[in-house]
This record gives sequence, structure tokens and C-alpha cells, in this order.
Amino acid sequence: ACHMPDYTATTNPNHSAAQFPTDCAVCHNDAAWTPATYDHSMFPLIGGHAPLANDCNLCHHGNYTNTPN
Repeated sequence: ACHMPDYTATTNPNHSAAQFPTDCAVCHNDAAWTPATYDHSMFPLIGGHAPLANDCNLCHHGNYTNTPN
């Protein structure tokens, strides 16, 4: 609840639209917001996407708002 303003204001990626959990500790730690972890459970990198798993910038280019689908 303390960080809900941070959660709702986040745009890269938009946490609300992506339906990320509201438990910050799932992705962030208590030392810093970044780097955050993400396990791609909402969009599994399987099949043709599997080779992309080790290089986020191949799709995201440092900006998670306009990621191709």
C-alpha cells in the first residue's frame, strides 16, 4: 500500500496494464527499484521466442512500453 502511487505511475512498463502483482518484492528488492527481475511467466519465451530469453534488448530496446507482440 505504501508504494501504490509508484506502481500506478509506472509507465515503462505500465504495471497496471500488464497486471503485475502489487507485491513489490516479487520483482524488486529493498535496496533499489532497479534492476528488477521478471520471469516472463505472462509471456513465456518458448518455441521461436526461446532464443530471445538471454537478451531483453532484442525486443525491448530499453523501452518496455512499445514491445512488439
